[in-house]
Amino acid sequence: MQKRRVRHAVTWQQQRHMIIQLFCLSGLYLVAWTPFLVVYVINVLSDPTFLNQVTTDYLGDMLYLVHLFLPWMSFILFPELRKWLLKSCSFRQRRNTVGISPSRNAPGATQLRAAVGVSQAVNRQSQT
Repeated sequence: MQKRRVRHAVTWQQQRHMIIQLFCLSGLYLVAWTPFLVVYVINVLSDPTFLNQVTTDYLGDMLYLVHLFLPWMSFILFPELRKWLLKSCSFRQRRNTVGISPSRNAPGATQLRAAVGVSQAVNRQSQT
């Protein structure tokens, strides 16, 4: 037997969607890292005290924004993840079931139906 590799054609729409995902995730990292790297390069090349206080107070903390926004970006950009999360976290109202009803073909089901019918008939007679 010869194994064949199934080659699925990737459509332009799928490629466009992947490019958008790539640029959005890359942009998130660029927005967080660019100010820190610019200040760092200026510190190394010319002035070691350039924006030291701002770097320690703000720019170092901006790097953590990537970890804050990454789950939300993933939720927005990946529809399969969104469907899975919504399906697994949906709070559907479940039907209230008290017990298990016997199957019509189960052994003894006819006796049970007959007993229920007799008790219903007795209840009707006692009400009249």
